[in-house]
Amino acid sequence: MDSKNVSTQTKVHVDKKAIATFKDEDDHENEHETFYRIKLGNAAQKYWVNDDVLQNDHENDYDD
Repeated sequence: MDSKNVSTQTKVHVDKKAIATFKDEDDHENEHETFYRIKLGNAAQKYWVNDDVLQNDHENDYDD
């Protein structure tokens, strides 16, 4: 995302959420990772990003 010139002030719109399930390579237990489909500002292009990419200051503003 750095190549998209994104700053901490860039508005990000989330329109979808997905949870990926996979087997951990070390202990072979099921692991889960959350991804969000986002749009930056008013741009048309959408991106799937890992939840580590987003900082949610308004955690209770939307319904998961």
